[in-house]
Amino acid sequence: MNLKQIGANVKSCRNRSGMTQAQLAETIDKSLNHIAHIETGAAKMSLGTFIDVCIALSASPNELLMGEVPLKNDEVNVLFKETASYLDTKDQVLLANIAELLLQRKDTPDA
Repeated sequence: MNLKQIGANVKSCRNRSGMTQAQLAETIDKSLNHIAHIETGAAKMSLGTFIDVCIALSASPNELLMGEVPLKNDEVNVLFKETASYLDTKDQVLLANIAELLLQRKDTPDA
């Protein structure tokens, strides 16, 4: 287990969520110093802290342990189907339009 990489992943997810170290520390009831040590790889997290960090940052365990991992096509299909199943018809059409725009952008040389 590479603590420095895990710490960098925590920091990246925290920044993405718009939280400061102090806000994360308060949210999961840990000291600011402990969060700083986690992010630099100087400290390990207990399983409970790890779960609290995942929840606070809306991050999956994989994101924190391994960083951003590209999804396989079948995983993407399942994700879209699952997401669409929670949407009403109007939002499903919107989701389909967004996907179409992304495909069009992919085919544009300046994208």
